[in-house]
Amino acid sequence: MKNKITKLFIVLMLSGFAANAQQSTEDTRLITKDYDMEKIKALEERFNREYLEGYEKAVAIAKERGLEIEGKDESGRSFSLQGIDDEGNLKYYITSNNSSTKSSIQTARVQYLHDGTADFGSDIQGQGLTLGIWDNGAVYAGHQSIGVARVTTKDTSTSIGDHASHVAGTMMANNSIPRIKGMAPQAFLWSNDWHNDNAEMTSQAGQGLLVSNHSYGADYVQAGLHTDPAGFGRYGSDARNIDEITYVADKYLPVFAAGNARNGDNGVFFNRARGGADLMHGDAVSKNAVVVAAIEGITDYQQPSDVVMSSFSQWGPTDDFRIKPDISAKGVAVVSVDAKPKNGQLDPTAVVSNQGTSMAAPSVTGVFGLWQQYFKKLYPTKGAMRAATVKALMAISADEAGTADGPDHRFGWGVINARRGAEILRDSKKPDAIVSELELTNGATYEIEVDTDGNLPLKAAIAWTDPAGSVISGADDTTPVLINDLDLRIIRPTGQEIMPWTLRAVTPSWANYSAWKSDNIVDPLEVVEYKGPATGVAPAGKYTIRVTHKGTLVNGPQRFSLIVYGIKKDLSVKGQQFDNLVVYPNPVNDIVNLKADLASIAGANVQIFDMSGKQVYENNDLFYNTNETSINISFLNSGMYLLKLSNEGTNQTIKIVKK
Repeated sequence: MKNKITKLFIVLMLSGFAANAQQSTEDTRLITKDYDMEKIKALEERFNREYLEGYEKAVAIAKERGLEIEGKDESGRSFSLQGIDDEGNLKYYITSNNSSTKSSIQTARVQYLHDGTADFGSDIQGQGLTLGIWDNGAVYAGHQSIGVARVTTKDTSTSIGDHASHVAGTMMANNSIPRIKGMAPQAFLWSNDWHNDNAEMTSQAGQGLLVSNHSYGADYVQAGLHTDPAGFGRYGSDARNIDEITYVADKYLPVFAAGNARNGDNGVFFNRARGGADLMHGDAVSKNAVVVAAIEGITDYQQPSDVVMSSFSQWGPTDDFRIKPDISAKGVAVVSVDAKPKNGQLDPTAVVSNQGTSMAAPSVTGVFGLWQQYFKKLYPTKGAMRAATVKALMAISADEAGTADGPDHRFGWGVINARRGAEILRDSKKPDAIVSELELTNGATYEIEVDTDGNLPLKAAIAWTDPAGSVISGADDTTPVLINDLDLRIIRPTGQEIMPWTLRAVTPSWANYSAWKSDNIVDPLEVVEYKGPATGVAPAGKYTIRVTHKGTLVNGPQRFSLIVYGIKKDLSVKGQQFDNLVVYPNPVNDIVNLKADLASIAGANVQIFDMSGKQVYENNDLFYNTNETSINISFLNSGMYLLKLSNEGTNQTIKIVKK
């Protein structure tokens, strides 16, 4: 079977290239300031206790049965005993690569971030990023493309992992050797082996880690899934554990490989009656994680038919018809670091081509890291995006794949597009896109109005980190495990509601799924898009973006992220005034409040000048994720000042009086 453990944790560093690759204290503070550290610590301790108890029992059973604790299978894949699963079977992790070109970088459009040609101000290559990896052993830091100075071994692992090193190369190889270059070639790396992962994930998320890569899963034969496939698609304890971690640390986003057993594993087949579908398992069934499918490489994407599915990548959906996998990346013929000894020696210049969803997932993790780096550049005082923001950005920016519009259970939302995602982040500083992190209270409705000029489709996405659901015990139980069900709609000028994409099975075949526009009651990520059937664009006019929820929200207000794409600055901001701008109180003692329509004020820079023309205050982050903010001007002397707000479409100046 072809699943594995590869956990790549990504952290932003303000301090730059320190030898120990530590993030700054200020970065950690900004990322974790809203976390409940007591809950994180309690969850870490619980996972530690559960792992140790389960592992000791599993080792005793394995020894009694004469089974290996860890090693290599007949295909050369690493495996390791981890514990006991929900059905009482021994749980082994096993690597998700097949051994076997169009580059991973080109497929994901990462080259445009590396060279800065897409107007991002400078190259985005992982400067200030620390990547982490949990895998089958330590990363081969002595390889020329990685380098000892860029790797910190965080645990006690000493055995070099060939799989770990190949995945690490996909993440951060420095291009000093022809044919291999990582997504973030200037990043550092924290190296760990794969034991007790949930506790370590919880602990390090609490320290400010942002993104992790997991190219692993259970050994399906050991789990008995070849004889009883009920576990596929089911929301079990592994999935629930991931959702618990991500809920207490909502800027942390795990990325999982979909697995490679669609056409069997060494002659053993799984769920054959469903034609390759319904093969999500374990952690990959989590609501809040991202699951990656493997496709062949693409040089220059032009149309959906350019995307070719690999022969092995496992398909979803989950039993409750959530869209899984979430996204696709190159996983065929991926050239990276070779850390297999030859005649007992490691070659610091060796490279090898592998394939598998293990090779696809690190591309996506790397893109997420680059987006976080670029966000940090755009909004230096914000720390990092929420994980839900990254997921919404992933879905709304993906290249279409498959035979029909919308997501599916094979490619997810399509092919990861690093360039378009970065463009949306860039345009959020203008009125050309909206990227907002918001909160919905019980019974509330959130609405904004946006204008289009008739040249682009209008797309909106929301995503949220949902509370962990209850473990499902039955087979093919379609009961939604979504706890808080938010709803996104686009309202046309005519009053017509445009619904989000959702997945349905076309009876009677379980293997035949299609996306359609309807009420989505299962996914914590919704995308609504509107375009004319003949023109492919949204007709010019004023549209309403509306977010509501069903029932009663669990755990109080629900944080959510909203992205809107396809609006234009010359329409969304009119003339020389911001829409519905209010500045109060005026005169002011110490705190002045500002409020305007979000589509109008997005990304505005705020400056204050005294009457001599001297600038006494400036902040370009105040309107990143909100349409209202406040400024403490207690440091100013009494008198009259000029408050200036500006973005690419509008400049407006207001006189304020400081008492």
